[in-house]
Amino acid sequence: MSKKILLFIQFLVLSTTILFSQIPTGYYEGAEGLTGTDLELFLRGVVTEGYNGISYGDSRYILDETDQDPNNENNVILLYLGTSVSGTWDAGATWNREHVWPQSLLGVSVTNSSINEGSDLHNLKPANPSENSSRSNDYFDNYRSADTYEPRDEVKGDIARILFYMTVRYSNLELVNTPPATHEMAKLDVLLEWHNQDPVDDFERNRNEVIYSYQNNRNPFIDRPEFVSSIWNPTSVNLSLAENIRVFPNPATSILYVDGLKEASYSIINILGRQVQHGTLENEAINVSALPQGKYIILIEDKATVIAKSFVKLP
Repeated sequence: MSKKILLFIQFLVLSTTILFSQIPTGYYEGAEGLTGTDLELFLRGVVTEGYNGISYGDSRYILDETDQDPNNENNVILLYLGTSVSGTWDAGATWNREHVWPQSLLGVSVTNSSINEGSDLHNLKPANPSENSSRSNDYFDNYRSADTYEPRDEVKGDIARILFYMTVRYSNLELVNTPPATHEMAKLDVLLEWHNQDPVDDFERNRNEVIYSYQNNRNPFIDRPEFVSSIWNPTSVNLSLAENIRVFPNPATSILYVDGLKEASYSIINILGRQVQHGTLENEAINVSALPQGKYIILIEDKATVIAKSFVKLP
């Protein structure tokens, strides 16, 4: 590995240290500097070691916690419709268990006593029974057809990160860009777009924590969104671009300028690891006047690159 790459990695590690303060200490220790298959294999070990499988039957009484409506503790938010309904399990009348990676494409049978790919909590979401049936085992794309399904914009990134987790957790699963066969799911290129368009939010972070409390494993792509490009687009460590991008003034009071990259999305993360602002770059200027005083990380993403920069916000 060249000296330049090592310096870039060191920069990225230092600039994002405060970002992951809620992740158990050392959980991803050893991941820095890995890309492609090497990182995928490393993460497979992380999410598999100590994994505590939950039965498919037990998931009926856990999903009301993982997907709890933050505004009504008695309700859950349904994946595809986004509606809030009673979280009480009533044999699937109000909501049922949706396999984001369809069960038929997992290649396993599932009963309430099953503990396998089909019972992994990360892949299960509460859904409206009718909409779940309508989606069937369609793969995901930017339009709806007899074979494809497009979810609402607010959960496109959530769905992408669930599927990224599944292919890392289970070595027999693969994401493809063609109509999927058993053990496959699609479309990878669309999911990569969705990951960038719909960044991680507090609902996902809370869900990850709840699942961790039951299964003893986490979704790495919620904790560390940059792992996505490191695995599926490792050439995204674009040294010359990273070195040429400036974020100024630093400290900033009202406007933060990003010089060197015009067409990109951004996320601003506070020291608790929470996304506090996101959007797309317009004229290289970001209004940060509403942010409280403190230290922040800005993650800048285009189709090929993820770059992290730190800055300080003054009153």
